[in-house]
Amino acid sequence: MDKDRLFYEFKNPTEYPMAFVIDSEDHMWCAVAGTSRIIRISPKSEIVGEIHLPSLHEPIDLQFIGNELVILTKRNIKRDEVLRMGGTSHELVKNAKEASHGNIFTVNIGYTGKPRHLYKLGPEELSLLKNSGLSLGGNFRTFIREAADFFSRLHGFEASPNV
Repeated sequence: MDKDRLFYEFKNPTEYPMAFVIDSEDHMWCAVAGTSRIIRISPKSEIVGEIHLPSLHEPIDLQFIGNELVILTKRNIKRDEVLRMGGTSHELVKNAKEASHGNIFTVNIGYTGKPRHLYKLGPEELSLLKNSGLSLGGNFRTFIREAADFFSRLHGFEASPNV
């Protein structure tokens, strides 16, 4: 992939990339936010595969464990399922039983993942991040690591140290 070119453009304005991993054939698996699908994009920027999750589950992170793609989801709550609280920004889900919070799916896709390359932020980058209001999602990353370790032990694989 060249640094100076657009690799893939989402045509639907309500869709955007949430997470991605690269497989052993240099294809990108991309969790598409606002949907219940993961797409596989070739090095030539073409969609060559797709995974559809149960309709209420939006993929938010992807990891490889052996030939399996581990997909972490959140429930995509629809606007008509939410009650606004007068005078506040708080919202309540109308039916708590319907509000499953998300799931972890595994799909045997027949490809292994390439190792992720970690980048250590320097003082300047950390300062910019801190002042931006963005978060590295520490609790989320801890959860993903623990889930990856669990599935690795379950399937007899050794967890990647950079998951």
